[in-house]
Amino acid sequence: MAESSIVNYVTSKAADWLKTWDSASSSLSVVERPPRTDQLIGWKAPPSGWRKMNTDGAAQGNQGLATAGGLLRDSNGDWVCGFCCKIGTGTAILAELWGIHQGLLMAWNNGTQFLILETDSQLAIELIKAREDPVHPHSTLLAGI
Repeated sequence: MAESSIVNYVTSKAADWLKTWDSASSSLSVVERPPRTDQLIGWKAPPSGWRKMNTDGAAQGNQGLATAGGLLRDSNGDWVCGFCCKIGTGTAILAELWGIHQGLLMAWNNGTQFLILETDSQLAIELIKAREDPVHPHSTLLAGI
């Protein structure tokens, strides 16, 4: 097939697809999605005399291999220490909570008195703020945090 024939063939197929899409989409009800907002994020140094701990956890699926890690930086943004750990089998929230627990322990063991903790898990934050729930499956870990 000559190059111009290939271009004509692809153009024809694209036009057919667009006609099909236009006729199909006119009969479909469209669900409006809220407008997307972009937010630029970046690490900001803590106030003088403070340190910042950033933690994260992840799991491969539900009840998959779970890991966590974190790092501690001073008010200049300089590395103080860090950690990574294999948790075993668990969920993403378990990995997030272990990351927070291990990060706080590491900061304490390094003499940190004033600490800002950052995590990307809103659920972990809500569980920690809810205080002790003796029937929660991670209640022991939450009590340690």
